[in-house]
Amino acid sequence: RTTNTNPAIGPAAPISGFFTASGHGNPDEKSFPHPAVKVSFHGGQGEDNNLVGMLDPGADLCTIDQGLADRLDLEDGGEMPVILAGHKSVRIMKKGTILLAGHEYTLSGKFSAAPLRESGNQYDILLGMDFLRHFSLYVNAKTDEVKITFLGID
Repeated sequence: RTTNTNPAIGPAAPISGFFTASGHGNPDEKSFPHPAVKVSFHGGQGEDNNLVGMLDPGADLCTIDQGLADRLDLEDGGEMPVILAGHKSVRIMKKGTILLAGHEYTLSGKFSAAPLRESGNQYDILLGMDFLRHFSLYVNAKTDEVKITFLGID
């Protein structure tokens, strides 16, 4: 994965986020809103500039929605073996670039594709630590505040 390494991109003012609507596709379990920000995704046959990126510091890597990958006809990036909840699996990778709305920061590379929206989730991209490691996150569920502040490139 590569990030925008422009040295002129330094710490910036916080970008306000929001909480998604609750919902995850399983009516037998309670669901909760998730902290999120607006993002764009570029690759393949175009771009989508009106996407929801859920902040997930518990995930190592970003994941994009399979429907988004199909809609943009993203180039295949091979397969990646993963272990989820103790079970071995293989994730299909797709090439592209994630852009944070209102900021110059980008992350380009191969991203696993999964049926996020089809599973009832209210987001298009799961933003893992490969993206979030350059940011300070502030999330307050009581006041519905979400702020993400760019800290700079390592």
